[in-house]
Amino acid sequence: LDRLPCSVFLVPARRPVSEDTSFRTLLIPLDGSTCAEDVLPLAAELADKGISRLIVAHVTAVPELMSAVPIAAEDLALRDQLVERNQRTAGQYLEKVSAQLQGYAQVVALLRVGDVRSSLAAIIQEEKPDLVLLSAYGCGQRTDVPFGSVTGFLVSRIEAPLLIVREHLPEDAHPAVAPIRGQRSTTQHTIV
Repeated sequence: LDRLPCSVFLVPARRPVSEDTSFRTLLIPLDGSTCAEDVLPLAAELADKGISRLIVAHVTAVPELMSAVPIAAEDLALRDQLVERNQRTAGQYLEKVSAQLQGYAQVVALLRVGDVRSSLAAIIQEEKPDLVLLSAYGCGQRTDVPFGSVTGFLVSRIEAPLLIVREHLPEDAHPAVAPIRGQRSTTQHTIV
């Protein structure tokens, strides 16, 4: 997988396929990074092709506190302040993204606090999207592995089809897709 110069579409073996299988609900995990946002032009194009509901989701991680010494009350208060600040910023971020996508389909924004990987898996289990669209890498941008840690976790644990967008595809791999209302698209896709 790490040598494929293209996006990857994975369908779980246990997922039943019928003649009327269609993609109506799309879930997009976002972490605020430009890598994660590279899927947004594709999400807009998929919405033009029949997706009627877009779910944008963000999970605010709770920072670990080193526990070699007892954790003081002020340390916990500082962590809580950081989580609150990040949650507020993430809410504003999802509002901005939702506004960009609003003209394409119904948009639902979900914001959670917790472990990013397991919280996203829980959101996917609860929402039961027809397709999860995500970047191979998020804010970690670890290009020395086929997928970032969140994407790798989701690949091995969820029962929904995944379309994993890979970065830095060759220029001639696909025709250009129009960016979302002035957003520059760095990844190109073909939708049929």
